[in-house]
Amino acid sequence: MFTSTMTDAEIRQEARRDFFELSGKIRMAIERFSHRHADLSVKSGLQVNDVPRSLLPRTVEQRQWPTRRRNVWRTYFCFDHLPGTMGEMVCQYFIYIPVYRTTGTEYIFLNSLNRLFVERFTMHFVERYKERHLVPRGIDIGAMPVPLYFQLHNPESFPGTYYKCADVGVREGQHNKFWIARQGIYVTDYVEDMLTYITFMDKDGLSPLKKQVYEEEKVWHLAQIICSEKPGSPERHRAATALVSMPNFGEIVHRFARRNIEDTGDGSKQATLRNLKAMWRQLEPGIKNALDEGDRRDREILRRNRTTDYFFLKQAQTELDIKPYHLPPGARLEEEATFGD
Repeated sequence: MFTSTMTDAEIRQEARRDFFELSGKIRMAIERFSHRHADLSVKSGLQVNDVPRSLLPRTVEQRQWPTRRRNVWRTYFCFDHLPGTMGEMVCQYFIYIPVYRTTGTEYIFLNSLNRLFVERFTMHFVERYKERHLVPRGIDIGAMPVPLYFQLHNPESFPGTYYKCADVGVREGQHNKFWIARQGIYVTDYVEDMLTYITFMDKDGLSPLKKQVYEEEKVWHLAQIICSEKPGSPERHRAATALVSMPNFGEIVHRFARRNIEDTGDGSKQATLRNLKAMWRQLEPGIKNALDEGDRRDREILRRNRTTDYFFLKQAQTELDIKPYHLPPGARLEEEATFGD
């Protein structure tokens, strides 16, 4: 059983024992949940441009899972009924348990059902996320645990690879990493299958140096995806769209190149920087027009959907038992006279 005085090693060991007991059960529950709601979307009777859609945008299911060691894990299943840009429907799951310390609550997450990988959210991380992101924006998450809200709103985070931890004010360590998330920068430590979340910095409150790290790490990461993925792949397309959608993309690239291109003394570096600046001036209007055209196309699709959406009414007639509405003779005459007035 998880206790308030457990060390990191004891937490990993306790999570390991529960993982082997619960992983198969939870995996089957996720498959049932996903198949059930995928069938609901496909058989909803509603189509948009010949793609099945559901009247519900998202379904959430929460359960509790007691173990033989008297721990009670909680699951959060989330199914997005509306297909994404590539037509896929997404099912997410989160498995977590609170660990009550004498001064507050930590949270342990199981990141995978295929192998043991523990994520520990410290009290320090929870407090920093609340004071630096939730409170300034007036976000009330109710009874939802703070780490669960954080994970739902920061998908596809990636570790910084170009800068060092010291550049974001974190001590250098063998397993320390800083990560770039949608909402800011967070720092972790990793020891023996457990990733510990240490602290969080909101992107709107970063110092000039940390803001530079945040921007250039994003550009570096997206550029690597564009160069490594195959042409036409969804990841490459999303990375290219995200890259050109950054409002100061040209300035970031110019700053990045000025610091990293070697100056050989023959003027080639200065020429490259001038060409980059000139190229950005030429590309900027075209990128803006392309983004505006994309918005216009999306609005046009929405407008057309008003006329192309339809229900399978024949199917509804066979599945729904709709009773005829009978009025007394006098009431029907009175109703017609009222409508005539």
